[in-house]
Amino acid sequence: MTSPFALPFLYMNADAVVLVFADPVLFPSAQPYGATILAACLRAKGLKPEVLQPFMHSNPAAALHDACERVKPRVVGFSFRNLDTAGFHFEDDGEETFLEDLRLLIEAVPRRDSVLALGGVGFSIAPRQILAWSGADVGFVGPSEDDFAEFCVRVM
Repeated sequence: MTSPFALPFLYMNADAVVLVFADPVLFPSAQPYGATILAACLRAKGLKPEVLQPFMHSNPAAALHDACERVKPRVVGFSFRNLDTAGFHFEDDGEETFLEDLRLLIEAVPRRDSVLALGGVGFSIAPRQILAWSGADVGFVGPSEDDFAEFCVRVM
């Protein structure tokens, strides 16, 4: 059986992947460590990843949309490290999540036929629930940079 992700798409770059560091916490800032590891694994497979930190822009959704329009990726991977505010804003109870921020980013991707993938520590906390809630196509739990890179190669 042929995967629906294996079909050729003329309007996409067959080797392009956008990696989105979807963590809105700016202070204290978390660096896109996992996304840079993913980028190295993708480059080793001959793919062309672009790491984007949309929350470093005044309009994160527009920054992601513009990057996708420019790159035309076959895969858009979202890595998020923090699921909620616990530990960052001590006046808060930590019950506020960043899922709505993630949803805004996902909705900013011009879908065409891009495959949307989720991963990172924040995703790994509740992968089934977040995957179902987000509408993304696939998720990766735990350290899975090699699996993600192989997945990208296969869907290209």
